Amino acid sequence: MKIGYRQRLADFAGGLRLSRELARRERQPREGLHRYQQKRLESVVRHAALHSPFYRERLAGVVGEGPVELSRLPTLKKSEMMEHFDELVTDGHLRRESLLRWVEDLDHEELYLDRYRVMTTSGSSGHKGLFVFDRSEWRTVIGMFLRYSVMAGVRPRLPRRLRIAAIIGASPTHEPADRCQRLGRDTSGPHPVRNPTGRTAGRDPQPLPTRFRSRLSVGGDKVGRGAARWTPPAHACGDVHE
Repeated sequence: MKIGYRQRLADFAGGLRLSRELARRERQPREGLHRYQQKRLESVVRHAALHSPFYRERLAGVVGEGPVELSRLPTLKKSEMMEHFDELVTDGHLRRESLLRWVEDLDHEELYLDRYRVMTTSGSSGHKGLFVFDRSEWRTVIGMFLRYSVMAGVRPRLPRRLRIAAIIGASPTHEPADRCQRLGRDTSGPHPVRNPTGRTAGRDPQPLPTRFRSRLSVGGDKVGRGAARWTPPAHACGDVHE
């Protein structure tokens, strides 16, 4: 099922409401915040133990009748997640190879099984990640993205559109690229990132999010030498290492 503008707008509105809820929750007394964190932890972990064959086995003897202890939960590498993807998910209709074939053929926004948004990582670490979101989960992604943006000093300004220059992977199925495409109504890329400051000159983007620390350092070096003609008020790096 194709994703129309009305649904995208509704999802953004839902994410915006959630981001405001997150902001309010961050300011509650510490004891209340800890109670909420434990409640959410219990919900997520027990759902996984009940519905995921992988976690049913992995959490046996770790999760019992008492409170879930975060420090006792096993870690999971991306390579392990992909190896056991079919046993890890809680919906038996989701299968790794079918999802990878489907997402690689996408040339427009569409829901898998009329329900799920599917995206991948670039695989630059040697292991491509596969991620699936239903509508509620996708609104959570939007809410966290908006909350993170506010923390970085970037707020939506209506009716003026916010210009964002994002340094991300080239593949259209790469998760950050997919998110930028789905959050933004219009895009002007992608472009090669050999010269990020040259590409963004004259466009006056506000934030500069990137997953690649090396590209952020290249831009910073150009600013320091006076070779860059703009300086974004906010930038962020999201490198993740296993």
